[in-house]
Amino acid sequence: MATGPIKIVNCLTWGVEAGNGIARMDSILYRFLDKSRFQMVMAVPAGINPDQMSCDPSIPYVYTGEEDRFGELVKIFSGADIVQYSGGFQPLVAEAAAAARVPALIEVMHHLDVGQIDDGIDATVCASQAVRRMQPFPERCAVIRNGIDIAAFPYRPKPADGKIVILQASNRIKPTYNLDELADGILPLDPRIELWIAGPGQTGRSTDRVKFLGLVSGMAGLYAQADMLVLLSKVEAFGLVVAEAMASGVIPVAWNKDGPAEIISGGVDGFLVPPDDRKGVTEAIRRAVGIRGTADWDKLRRAAREKIEREFSAERYAAGYGELYEKIAEKKGRRKTPGPQTAPAPPEADVADAIFHYRKGEWDMVEKSLEKLAARQSPLTKPAVAQAADRLARHAIIEGKPQAANAIYQKLFSSGFRDAEWMGIWFKVCPKDSLNLFPLDDFIDTGGAPPEVYMLSAERALDKGNASDALRTLEKGAGRYPDSAEIVDTLALLKARMEGK
Repeated sequence: MATGPIKIVNCLTWGVEAGNGIARMDSILYRFLDKSRFQMVMAVPAGINPDQMSCDPSIPYVYTGEEDRFGELVKIFSGADIVQYSGGFQPLVAEAAAAARVPALIEVMHHLDVGQIDDGIDATVCASQAVRRMQPFPERCAVIRNGIDIAAFPYRPKPADGKIVILQASNRIKPTYNLDELADGILPLDPRIELWIAGPGQTGRSTDRVKFLGLVSGMAGLYAQADMLVLLSKVEAFGLVVAEAMASGVIPVAWNKDGPAEIISGGVDGFLVPPDDRKGVTEAIRRAVGIRGTADWDKLRRAAREKIEREFSAERYAAGYGELYEKIAEKKGRRKTPGPQTAPAPPEADVADAIFHYRKGEWDMVEKSLEKLAARQSPLTKPAVAQAADRLARHAIIEGKPQAANAIYQKLFSSGFRDAEWMGIWFKVCPKDSLNLFPLDDFIDTGGAPPEVYMLSAERALDKGNASDALRTLEKGAGRYPDSAEIVDTLALLKARMEGK
């Protein structure tokens, strides 16, 4: 039986689009995890610059580079008892973990999205019950709500006189309403109110009462000056800024749904508003402003702080993961010997690399990945990866790269996948000099082939001297497209010739 700390590789798959929140949670997990029980390696499959994210600079990150991400991950995973990654679509990590024979695979869902795509996942960690409800197999999920380093967000007394700062901290496109869009209803409530709007893309024209702050580092300084936080996200898996604000004694106002509704107790430590209720937001702020400086206001602030201390601390967060790691290790076992350090890359890894480089705009690298994909004898076997490859092919067409799309569709077909929609797209982009090799009959069998495919298939059969095959194809076409004069007339003509008329 293996002894010593459980060895975990936390594969950091977040990127710029994932935002700083996930990076902060990975950092908190590493720093607060019990090092006597768990040994965690933070692996980065390239393309990510931690210097631009909210990362602890003291954490030693292990990079894969970009030339052979799959091979490097297999090496890194060869000593791991557990591999963990941010879900849901990460075939490179899942395939490398399988190749390295990692005993257990955990995905973490920080977004309101569907995970559990890979069959090898042993547990899905959800940041909220709202995330758990979206998963196809909720019984395989563990809900571990995010936690914050409470010491980084001190609770301070705030004077009741002076300006009333209402803060928004989110990107521009995430909310149903931004604070400046609600200004006409909020500002008349009290002449002391100022709206402070922070986050990526929040760079409008500031006034003396509506201030656009843009991207801010050191949010604790803003919380120290704010009275309320308004978060009106269209979707919000958790709501990290809500927890940070509440720890600082800032009263939150949020939609009564998703993650924030699992943090805030309406009327006790904040305000919850029915989703999309614009007037309800103004009314909640009116109520909050009305009690500011009273005993009820102080009670709200203290309750907010105590809620975070009790339920959303970094220590509690890391302990939740620790309990899961020990449970998984007991169930799945631990390594007795290191796993393989090398393994042939599956085609799923090539698709993952192609998508990785596409997101970075590196088409030369996309095409190199697709060359590897085409050269591999092994088929794609994961439907989710096949769907992702189809989406990449469609983007390639938009980008004026039909040859890349053709390579993807050839691999999908040779792997046994069939679908009328993508086969129709493939038919249109297939090079003319290769059209004679296009699988017309398979396209027809999907039931979605256009009339010209039936005609071309019949013509191909006649060229080979197979009049009976041509007849059957035209009969199928006439049944599918009875209004196609070309198919119906050609069918009648062929029948007449075969009957000697």
